[in-house]
Amino acid sequence: MKWLILPVLLFFTTQLFAQSEDFLPQDYAQQAINQTTQGIAPNQAIDQNIHTFWESDAPLPENYIYNPDLNAFHPRAAHRLIRSSDAATDADLNTAININQKRTLAVFSHKITLLEPVKSYRISVKLGNSEIVKLTIAFADGSIFVNDINTEKKYSLIALFPDNGKYISHILMESTASFQLFEVACLSQKPFVDFQLDLNKTVQLGQIYSRHFNSGKTESIQYLGSEDGKKWNLLHRANPMAIGMIPVVLNHPTAVRYFKIRFNLSNTDYTKAVLWELKLFDKNGPYGAALSFKPSIEPLINRIGLNMVWGWGQQQYSEQINNSKGWRQFSGIFKKLRLYHFLYWDIPKPGISAAYESMAAKGTAANWWLNWDREYGFLKSQGFEILSTILFKNSTFPDSLWQMPEAEAHAIGREFAIHFGTKKFAEAVEAGNEPWDYQPAFYQKLGSGMMQGFTDANSNLLRLPAAFQATFRQHSYDDQNNFLPDFITTSMIKQSDALNIHLYSYANDSLGNLIALPPENPQSPINALRNMLLYRDRYAPQAEVWVTEFGYDSDGGGENCTHSNCISAEKQVAWGVRATLKLLREGADRVYWYFYANENTDSYYHSRSGLTASAKNNFEPKPAYFAFEKLMSVLGNTTLTEIVEEKKTHSIYRFQELSGGKVFLVAWLHHENDPEQSLVIKHSAFKKAKQMLKLDGNAMHEWEKAEHSELQKLSGFPIIFELTD
Repeated sequence: MKWLILPVLLFFTTQLFAQSEDFLPQDYAQQAINQTTQGIAPNQAIDQNIHTFWESDAPLPENYIYNPDLNAFHPRAAHRLIRSSDAATDADLNTAININQKRTLAVFSHKITLLEPVKSYRISVKLGNSEIVKLTIAFADGSIFVNDINTEKKYSLIALFPDNGKYISHILMESTASFQLFEVACLSQKPFVDFQLDLNKTVQLGQIYSRHFNSGKTESIQYLGSEDGKKWNLLHRANPMAIGMIPVVLNHPTAVRYFKIRFNLSNTDYTKAVLWELKLFDKNGPYGAALSFKPSIEPLINRIGLNMVWGWGQQQYSEQINNSKGWRQFSGIFKKLRLYHFLYWDIPKPGISAAYESMAAKGTAANWWLNWDREYGFLKSQGFEILSTILFKNSTFPDSLWQMPEAEAHAIGREFAIHFGTKKFAEAVEAGNEPWDYQPAFYQKLGSGMMQGFTDANSNLLRLPAAFQATFRQHSYDDQNNFLPDFITTSMIKQSDALNIHLYSYANDSLGNLIALPPENPQSPINALRNMLLYRDRYAPQAEVWVTEFGYDSDGGGENCTHSNCISAEKQVAWGVRATLKLLREGADRVYWYFYANENTDSYYHSRSGLTASAKNNFEPKPAYFAFEKLMSVLGNTTLTEIVEEKKTHSIYRFQELSGGKVFLVAWLHHENDPEQSLVIKHSAFKKAKQMLKLDGNAMHEWEKAEHSELQKLSGFPIIFELTD
């Protein structure tokens, strides 16, 4: 049946939210003067669209002749090689000299003698000849190259390829008849083209993002920087065949006023280079610097949660699970759960009531067997607090099904909040998970309607929009359509108790392969939390920021992880715990690990992020499971009170139990190597350590005595130190 609260919605309209993007770090390329004049559409390389591009001119067969950096015979070439210039070496194909004086043996000839030998990759000649012209190239080693130029090629630019890279000393042209010599040119190095920007001021360049996929005829790519536009320093070499946006962190920030990308091409006619997109940042990259630490009064048990689904993958209500898996595995570790609540389990299409009140007797409108109250109620009775994410997107609820999008979404939100909020089955609710396949304007209607429905229910549910990010505009980094300012409305912002973001520490490597990065890596996308926090501070100061998904794919639990961003089970422990604590330090109010278990499928993106194996392997705990178990058992009732030290090599955080109880330090190294790799770190805070617990995923590890010393051996695995009073 149709179920719309039409009287409530008569005057309810979506308001677009006017906002700037000045909360984002400066992209120097956006402020630059584009000094690239050749080729097609140079500005499309810095237009924040990875699908548009600059295409260079082709240096070969002809354009290199006009470039003094490529043509050794050019009048303005850096090193003078010819004693006197004439029309034959003036870089003008339309001027000529006449060779009309006979030399020895009644031969008309012209010789170009170089002041010093020069390397040659091709010789280009344009003649006007009525008889064959014999061209002889003499090399510095005494060898020669001979080629006859027939009359059929007169007035054409002819490319000759003597031994590539050999040094020539002179060129001789001879014919039995007079001839015209329009041009002779020498390609003295592999051809290249440049894309160049003037950044308007000298900056400390630290990170470079580029999409620069080229054909196989682009042999290499160099990033070059200069303070004066004359002396250039090599900053990095990039792989021309890498697909996608490739991030680069320079080893040391470099003072740069001018930035150039040089594309080194093959010695092939009509080869061009392309540049799809370029971004330039300081050492903090597109995510900016870490914000000042602000202690939280909430203990970790209220800030760290877990993503799960109905029945914990056992195809039955949680109350029916009679083994040691599912809720029993996690009840002693996490209190906060994020439950995927599938809208298509409740209603067949928008405009129909889910009929939650009659679920016990006849299920929902879409599934006769489903009674959400059993699942929510039981989990609540076991001490869990649930964040519901209502799953819907264009692929499950196409925009064509929504007849009155805002009104129908309002009805869905209000009905959900009245039932699950009033009964306190759920603590919070999201207006969608990742509805990124809707057009932004359409989700604005759905999100605004649903958030207003949550509000109008007068329940105590905390309200969140769907998950978005606040760093990259659509198509400026990848093809994910999820830039928060595109989707948010005034009403949604005002009604948000928390903003919602998904953060995974995966990025493209230099070859374009998606790989995992440790959370401290400056390229790590988990740093995008910073931009979301700045956005919140400006537009939604009343709201918290929740990272509702983060995690790593790994081996473990008897299941291999084989896709490109997989890491070892040991790294999932080390990087996973470190990412958790780093996100809390950075300012996330809550973080929810994705996922409770591996998916029962082949290895693919996100399918191996579980803390346990899949049902196929009886949910066998992975090492990360035991690491979180120990972390929460020791620190679950503590608050993060101080960042004792953060350096390039390591971090030390301080935690204290509520009401002034025990005090702990957690310390680790930032490296991305084998987590067992260790280093002795000196800090006075360690002098009060009395015992230590290494979070390495070994279920058998217990507390060990710690030396009262300011010198402690740290590793990539976080170590908890309990301090004396």
